[in-house]
Formats: sequence, C-alpha cells, structure tokens
Amino acid sequence: QGEGRGFESRRPLQRKSSSAGVCASALYSSADLHRASIARSASPTASPTASPTASPTFALGPVGVGKTFIATALGHIACRRRVGVHFERADRLLKRLKAARLDASYDAEMRKLIGVELLLIDDFCLQHLDAVETTDVYEICVEKHHCAATVLTTNRDPSEWLGFIADPLLAQSAVDRLKSAALELVIEGESYRKNEKPAIGADQTETPPPRRRRT
Repeated sequence: QGEGRGFESRRPLQRKSSSAGVCASALYSSADLHRASIARSASPTASPTASPTASPTFALGPVGVGKTFIATALGHIACRRRVGVHFERADRLLKRLKAARLDASYDAEMRKLIGVELLLIDDFCLQHLDAVETTDVYEICVEKHHCAATVLTTNRDPSEWLGFIADPLLAQSAVDRLKSAALELVIEGESYRKNEKPAIGADQTETPPPRRRRT
C-alpha cells in the first residue's frame, strides 16, 4: 500500500519528465544514484534559487561511463524543482530542425529550444556537422548564452569540436561561448555496459523438454 502511494506521487513527475524527453526509467534506478549526487555540484539547477543565467555544463568521458545517465538525472532533478527541461540526442535534434525547415515550423521549434530553462543535448559532436547543422548549433548557443542553462554530453574534448563543425568562423564563435564559463565534469573509468554482458556458465535452470502425448 505504501509502495502504491509512492508510485502515485511520482506520476506527475513521470509525465513532466516524459514530456521533457527525459528517460522515465531513471526515476526508479538506484544502482548509480551516487553518480547523480556527484553531478549535482555541477548542475545548473543545483540550488532551488539557481539563476537562469547559470553556466553551461559539459559531461565528458569515454563511452559507457554514465554521461547520459548523469544528464538524465540532472533533468529529473530540474523537473522536481519545476524547471522547464528538454532532453534530446544531438543527431536527432539537428535532423528534426532540418525537417522543420520543410514544413515552416523551424522558427517555432527554435523558440522552444531557446526558451527552455534547461536544455540537455546528448552525444554532442559525435559526428561531423554540415553547414545547416552548424548554423543551428550557432543560433542555439548565441541565443542561450547567459540566458538559460545547457548541459552537453560528449565523447570528445571541447578542443576537438572545431574540427567537427563545418563553418570555422561559426564554430569558433559557438564553441567560445560554450567554453567561456562552462563547468566540466570529466568522468573516467571502464564502460559499465561490460557488467551487462551475460556470463557464460552462469547458474541457469534448464527447462525440461515437453512430454509427448501417447496416441
């Protein structure tokens, strides 16, 4: 009965997190919550009285160390504090903005991204950005600079970003705005996904073959 009340109390947060694009499963995950507590010190919404002009935050590190989990956890923390959040993978975000140009919804989509209080972009600069994508990144960076918080997760050091963005001038301007006052959370270690690999020879109960009916 107590568990039922706890689940009911989380439903508004689950709906808010879902609409923000934040994975709802992190609400119930406890194995790595200590990582989220470490990340709170770098969170642009760590304080209930946090300023909307908080610095950008970078979660840096190799694959599988929990960068996306930390960004998701920060999104949930922000949702709990009634902060507007949008979470999206970088490649999907940029593809969506390209498609928005075709149906005249580009300006509306950009206003949403620029106006949200906390924008979380996962896997930033994982792939090369073309000229259109570079323009979109530049617009978002310029408009959100000193106005709202942004969290980026990336496998690449910020010094490598310039080589992955098409227009050198726009790239330099965007990266300079991001790096100038950014908090960098560097995560090291082996991929946690190794622990998810099933072990060969683990205790498994064999299912007996079905008995054949006699005719």
